[in-house]
Amino acid sequence: MKNDSRGLTAFLRNNRWAILLLLAGMLLLLLPKRQMDSGEKESVFTQNEERLSAVLGSMDGVGEVCVLLSGGVGRNEGFTGAVVVCRGADDPAVRLRIVETVSAFTGLGTNRIVVQKMIS
Repeated sequence: MKNDSRGLTAFLRNNRWAILLLLAGMLLLLLPKRQMDSGEKESVFTQNEERLSAVLGSMDGVGEVCVLLSGGVGRNEGFTGAVVVCRGADDPAVRLRIVETVSAFTGLGTNRIVVQKMIS
């Protein structure tokens, strides 16, 4: 029994820095993380949708416009898709300008942006 306690003491003494580092890491894992609640996230997306709607609505040929942005779970994940519904979507040149503008604003690829014609 004495040999076991001496071995444990020697092990702890020889590996004390590794053990302290392990304990510090475990403590960091227990600290609470600050995450956006769903209300804050919705507010950020709503503000961006309003800003993008204002810009698109001021473009020639777009007309009345609605924008819907989707995003990932985390704050840094950004946008994952965009839907634009507007009166001028039947004109291919207008559609192209909308896709380019939304892509520049959101950083999305053109395959993640959908432009649809608004019903009359």
